[in-house]
Amino acid sequence: MAVDPQGNDLQSVRIPITGKIAWAPLDAANVVTPADGGDRSLALLTDYPAYKLLGLIKTDGGFEPTAETGDATEFFQDGYKLFGESTLSEKVGLAQSDRSLVEFLTGKTFDANGHIYVSDAFTDKQFLIFREVLYKSGDIERRNGVAQFTEVAQDKDERGTVRGFAVAYEWQRSDLFGGEKYSQWDLPVVAVGS
Repeated sequence: MAVDPQGNDLQSVRIPITGKIAWAPLDAANVVTPADGGDRSLALLTDYPAYKLLGLIKTDGGFEPTAETGDATEFFQDGYKLFGESTLSEKVGLAQSDRSLVEFLTGKTFDANGHIYVSDAFTDKQFLIFREVLYKSGDIERRNGVAQFTEVAQDKDERGTVRGFAVAYEWQRSDLFGGEKYSQWDLPVVAVGS
């Protein structure tokens, strides 16, 4: 359907149908290049083998971005402000809770007995995140950047429901991304004949 006289366009409505999230160690070799990220046929795990998928995402646990600014400095003249440093973060509801995910979240490795010592709910180390959402229209949105956990909460055990993890991470500025917080790609479907 084309844009109507009021400027409304149903093709511009983004309805998520699937997505994925993966992590990799903080290393320049693991940064997805602008060209690779802009290629709709990117095979992340083949092209960048250091990445590990974090598994299934709960149906109601899709990516929830949040942006906040620090305290503003106000001036004597009305209408003038300097805003503090902004934070960009996301939450996601992970459905799986296998050993590899627990090791990633805690920064610990299970021994031969299936045992680890846990002192904190999550690691304070930085890592690379790659996340992708595919929309019903065929559009793709991708982000890749340096992240650090701000919250990890294991879901309660409830009979008949998925027990995964609610995870929040904050994007961090990095020289790997030109001093910015992450790379973002917006890949609309190209109409046939365009």
